[in-house]
Amino acid sequence: MIGDLVSRRGSAAHTFPHVSNLSRMEGSSSESIVHFSVDGRDFKEGAIRRGGRLTIDYDVNRLQALDMDGHGAWDVVAHALFQPGGQLYRGSLMSPRQDVRRISSFEMTVPHDAQKVELWFYCVNRKGQIRWDSRDGRNYAFMVDSDALGTLRHAVQYRQGAIANAGMVNVSGDLAFNKDLSPGFGPRLHSSGLGMKTILLTRAWVRNVSPDKRSWIDVHVFGRDDELLHAETFALRYLQPAEGGGDFFVFDGIVHHGSQGADAHLLQYRLYCEANRAMNTDGLLHTLRVLEDEPSAPSP
Repeated sequence: MIGDLVSRRGSAAHTFPHVSNLSRMEGSSSESIVHFSVDGRDFKEGAIRRGGRLTIDYDVNRLQALDMDGHGAWDVVAHALFQPGGQLYRGSLMSPRQDVRRISSFEMTVPHDAQKVELWFYCVNRKGQIRWDSRDGRNYAFMVDSDALGTLRHAVQYRQGAIANAGMVNVSGDLAFNKDLSPGFGPRLHSSGLGMKTILLTRAWVRNVSPDKRSWIDVHVFGRDDELLHAETFALRYLQPAEGGGDFFVFDGIVHHGSQGADAHLLQYRLYCEANRAMNTDGLLHTLRVLEDEPSAPSP
């Protein structure tokens, strides 16, 4: 059925554009910097936003203020742990140039499900000795403020107990759009089930670890003022075997029945699969702009 609805767009129900979350968020990202200064202080510049860029700016001379041998540092390594997804980033803060080894930075993209980031560092001197800068083992914690698209009060929440592992389940393509199912009749038939609908096409790769597995998405649909229009969980159906020891599962259906003045503008969803009594997710908060329906002339 959905294949007929999207045929004018040159796409069948089982064909999806390959679009990553990062490319969809271009032009909406934000940047923030967390500074670790020579006097032992830490502070952030700009809001840390999901889908935005986070830079860690670390002055190696700070090690002296913390009673560490900064002048003998061979390397300083930064760690960033995002919660609740558990994404861990690690990188060197020492420039390879000898004349600028006192200060450097480390950049990363904030995951789309992040609510908090914890930072800590260790210094390795020329003798191989390690000293930690971790707020006495408690880590430096900063809250993630909102999405790069803006704060959504009713964003889809991460399911407790889910294991973030993109090697078990991930999205290979998705698309969301509004479609008027009654172009020849207008709003008169909205009450009978026709009218404006929001349609989501999603294809997921699921590792084939068990023949008894299932996959689903938690979906929130938002209006133009970011008001929550609808929230529901939808099951994905098996499509076909996929490369890499996995299977393709798809959802192609209506996620919101619109009405005058309440058409969908933004859609969010989280993807999950369950196999061998374990619940896995790719750890991402997938955010899509809902495309507007192509105008069409009334039927004669």
